[in-house]
This record gives sequence, structure tokens and C-alpha cells, in this order.
Amino acid sequence: MNDAKGWLEIERDTSIARLTAGGNWTIEYIGDLYKKINTSVIALPDTTVLDFSKIEKIDTAGAHLVRKLHKQAKSRKTFEFFTNKRVDAILTTLNRYQPEPCTSRPQVNFLYEKIAAMGRGTLWAIELTACFVVFIGNITSSLASYVLRPARFRAGLTAAQIELNGLNGIPIVVLIAFLIGIVVAYQGAWQLGKLGADFYTVDLLAVTILRELGILLSAIVVAGRSGSTYAAEIGSMKISQEVDAMHTIGLNPMEILVVPRFVGLIIALPILTLLANIFGILGGGILLWSLLELSPALFIGRLLEAVGPWTFWVGMIKAPVFAAIIAVIGCYEGLQVTGSAESLGKHTTRAVVESIFLIIVFDALFSIFFGIIGI
Repeated sequence: MNDAKGWLEIERDTSIARLTAGGNWTIEYIGDLYKKINTSVIALPDTTVLDFSKIEKIDTAGAHLVRKLHKQAKSRKTFEFFTNKRVDAILTTLNRYQPEPCTSRPQVNFLYEKIAAMGRGTLWAIELTACFVVFIGNITSSLASYVLRPARFRAGLTAAQIELNGLNGIPIVVLIAFLIGIVVAYQGAWQLGKLGADFYTVDLLAVTILRELGILLSAIVVAGRSGSTYAAEIGSMKISQEVDAMHTIGLNPMEILVVPRFVGLIIALPILTLLANIFGILGGGILLWSLLELSPALFIGRLLEAVGPWTFWVGMIKAPVFAAIIAVIGCYEGLQVTGSAESLGKHTTRAVVESIFLIIVFDALFSIFFGIIGI
């Protein structure tokens, strides 16, 4: 009987319909069964009986047809349904993996949605700030422990980070600062020349480079290079479970992964800032020498007059703070990576974006603070 063709018998009158099915309800017979149903089952009466207990073999194609008849008959006033183990098993499987129906997106007030989004963003920012504070506390605690046990400080890893993030970043920082110095000098000479005050371009160049652009350019370049590197390196170690292995063998990932990068970047960024200041002014000086025929001696003399006692130190004071921001965010986002490449890319991107955003925010706060105290 396993080779029996699938069949469907329909007995009906004005008040009751009985559908009896049997044989093999498989893909090879399903076309004929569909034709039988479409031509015979047009409108079921109030009482419907489905008897599928005689089905000997059934696959998913037949099960879809059974479910279609079941759904149609279930809407009647009186309904009876008989099956066997084969039919019950495959219907249970289909129902288990049936996709959920798509629901239309509820209509939400535009203003309400925007206010809710702002609230969610605010809560996320507060939570992220709290996590950063805790993370900074852990770094501080690790640094404080070195006072009692200086032998635990990993000087070799710190020196390696100074080389990777400081020395290796010198060419790109110097080149960008040199070109920006040329741009600032050219634009300053062009605009101030209209007023007959092009000589004061030296003052503009010195203040702009030493107070703002030198540290900003260095910090942004380092955020792109080192911040992303920190997040990617530590995130890759999280994915490969190297961080978990450190915990297992009794090593502190904070001391091995975070503190050397934190200390190394705090040492490296002021050095890069100093070089950016030097080459930014050098680039502007070369342009003024060629454009305004300003002699090097006159340029240096005017530069020394324009640079006040705090002009240089304002930019240098910002360097360790910006370095700490980049290191903390890069290492924190790396430790938040979960076991997927998508998560690694997401947190690496967030490390760069958050670092640059906070660098600009803190630069604005520094400018306001120095303005208030008169520096």
C-alpha cells in the first residue's frame, strides 16, 4: 500500500460534508489533489468532517495541503478532524517552524518618537559615562598598585607601545602639521594682506598652531591610528578567548593589556604634539619666507614676541588628557567585543568616533577654562 496514489473522497449534502483522504499525499500526487480540491471544495457547509486517518505516506507538500483544508474547515460551526501518527508528526513540525506573520508598524506620533529617541540616547550616554568612570577607576587602581610593587610594572610592554604609537606615528603627524602650517600661513597672509597687516600672520600662525591645531591634529591622528588599533587588538583577543585564558592562569588583563597602552600613549602624545608644533610653524615660516619675503631672522623675532609664556604650555597641557581619552576609550571598546567579526568592526569604529568627539568636546572646555582664568 506504500505505492498507493493519494486520493480524496468528498461526501456532502446541504448540511454536512465529509472529506476522507488516503494513500500517499506526496509531491508527485499533490497536483492532482489540488485540482480535486479546487473543483470540488468550493464552499463547505456548516458541519465539516475531515478524516485523514487513512493517509499512508505524507511529505511537506501534502502537509501544506492538509493544513489548508484544516484551516478552511475550522471556520465552520461544527468541525471534526481525524488524523494518524504520520500526519500529526509532520503537522507538528510545520507549525513549529511556521514564520510569524508580518505586522504593520504601529503609527507613532513623530514628536513623541523623537523625544523618546532623545531619552534613550541620554540614558545610553549616562550608562556609557558610568562605565568609563568605573574603567578609569580600575586603571587608577592598577597604577596605584605599582607604587607598592613597582616590579609588577611592565616596562617592556610600555616601551613597545611608545614605539608603536609614538615613533611610528611621527612621519604622518609631521607631514600633516607641516601642510596645515602652510595652509594657515597662506590664508592668514591672504586675508590680513587686504588690511595691510600681513606681518601679523606670524602671530596668527603661532597662536593657532601652538594653542589649538598642533595638539588637535596630533590627537585626531593618534585616535585614528592608536584608538582603532587598541580596540581591534584587544577585541581580537576577546574573540580568540585570550583574555579569558589570562583570567584562567591568574594574570590581570588590566595590567597586561590596558595599563601599558595607557601609560605609553600618555608619554607618546606630548612628544608628537611638540613635533607637530615645530613642523607646523616651520611650514608656515617657509611659506611666509617665499610669499612675503619675510627673512628667517625677522620671522623668529616676531614669533618670540607673539608667543606668550602660556601659549606653548596650553597646548602641551591638553596632550596627556587627550591621550588618556584615546587610550581609555580604545581599550574599553576592545574589551566590549563579543565573539563575532561584526562586533569587532562596530566597536573599533565606535572607539575612533567617540575618541574624536570627546577630544573636540574637551578642547572646547579647555578653551573656555583658559579664557575664564585669563590664559
